[in-house]
Amino acid sequence: MDRRDAFRVGYYTKVAELGHTPATFRKLAEGGIAAEALRGVKSLGSYGLLLGLGVPMLGGIYTGKVHSMMNDVTPTDVEAMKRNELISEYKRQAKRITQRSEQRNWRKLFKRKQEAQKEEDLYA
Repeated sequence: MDRRDAFRVGYYTKVAELGHTPATFRKLAEGGIAAEALRGVKSLGSYGLLLGLGVPMLGGIYTGKVHSMMNDVTPTDVEAMKRNELISEYKRQAKRITQRSEQRNWRKLFKRKQEAQKEEDLYA
């Protein structure tokens, strides 16, 4: 069985599971499933069509509004973010100053050791 035959078997099995007969299957094949769904909406009348189109649209609008309200940034959030950024910058600068101070002290200590070594070499 090649891919085409496997597709046909699967498709026909699904059509049979949905309860379609060969006649309804032919109608579905000609008009498509979307046409059958649209016929079902038309049977409800114009109110059904408006309801079918309006409810998802209103649901999307409401969901978007709630999402934007949940993710809205308040002025207190902005102030907290500024404060945290300022604190992290101060910490970074303090760490940098400490490192530079240690580097300078290390150089002075190293120079003293070299001078002491030179003095020992002179008196030895």
